[in-house]
Amino acid sequence: MLTVNNALLAFWYSHQQATVVWLNTQSSPFCVGNGTKQRGILSQFLFTRYIRPLLAVISSSNVGCHIGGIAVNMFAYADDIVLLAPSWHALQDLSAYCC
Repeated sequence: MLTVNNALLAFWYSHQQATVVWLNTQSSPFCVGNGTKQRGILSQFLFTRYIRPLLAVISSSNVGCHIGGIAVNMFAYADDIVLLAPSWHALQDLSAYCC
């Protein structure tokens, strides 16, 4: 069940609008269906809150390339994530964690 804070954030982010400015002309507002605002004050918090558990699940899955007995299955930096796998089947297994 969503708490009040989570419900507020869900409402806020599900009702976002944006405009595009190009050569001194501004578009009409349009709905933004997903993502967080770039440089938004909550963007880093939301990314960390939702991505950190995903990274923990992937890294503890033991699926991926093994180097010196250690599973190395991803590189993550800022908002970029690279999955590493020795085969397409292992990559599919890692990708399944992301859904």
